[in-house]
Amino acid sequence: MYLQNRTGVGGSCSLYPIQGPAPSGGDLSTCPDRVTQFIKANTFLSRLANINGTDGLGNSIPSPNRFLSVQAIPTTLNPLYNHRFFVWRHYADFLTRAEPDEAGLDWWTKEITGNPIDGHGCNVGVDTDNPCTNGWRISTSRSFWVAIHQDWFTGNYGLVPYTSTDPVYNTANKRFLRWAYKFYLQREPNGPPDNNFDGFNFWLTDLTNNYGGDPANQDGVRHIIDMFINSPEYRRRFGQS
Repeated sequence: MYLQNRTGVGGSCSLYPIQGPAPSGGDLSTCPDRVTQFIKANTFLSRLANINGTDGLGNSIPSPNRFLSVQAIPTTLNPLYNHRFFVWRHYADFLTRAEPDEAGLDWWTKEITGNPIDGHGCNVGVDTDNPCTNGWRISTSRSFWVAIHQDWFTGNYGLVPYTSTDPVYNTANKRFLRWAYKFYLQREPNGPPDNNFDGFNFWLTDLTNNYGGDPANQDGVRHIIDMFINSPEYRRRFGQS
């Protein structure tokens, strides 16, 4: 069902694994690692009982305890637009966890899809976007930043002052931008396809001039997260841009 109406990209799959930078073009949504992660992201864990088999000696053979929710399939051509897939990638990219715990995956997905009457979410399905969902995807992504670098942020999620002897990334804005490249795009700012600091300097100027200087305020943090999670390069890591 997932593969229906999708076209493959052949050998590019081995060149561009899911935990790595994006190609300059193409569609990676049919690569085995993307398909596997989409299916896993849309299953529920530990819902089944008495599913283990036994070998010839009577020893138990564990079976993957996953209950697939087919209501999430088929989806938009890029699996990143599936909110559970989007959250799963944050566990992998920010926390280097191959698989999140089910409670955490459910919690952060519901931050996007949940009922607004509870103060969180947009009352949508896992494959549905509306004018509300992008803001909650930004907030969810920001939570992963804070989870691993709480000391980088103020109480209202602006950046705190920072200086270092690093000749390149020696201010709060520069450090934040460098790691935006590393978390979302899986590369250094001057790595391919840029091979220079032009893009980095563009966002640095934008952040510094328009969002409170250096360190940037909370609106600047949200602005950069928004730009990266909606960038063509980020989307190409998983499917069509």
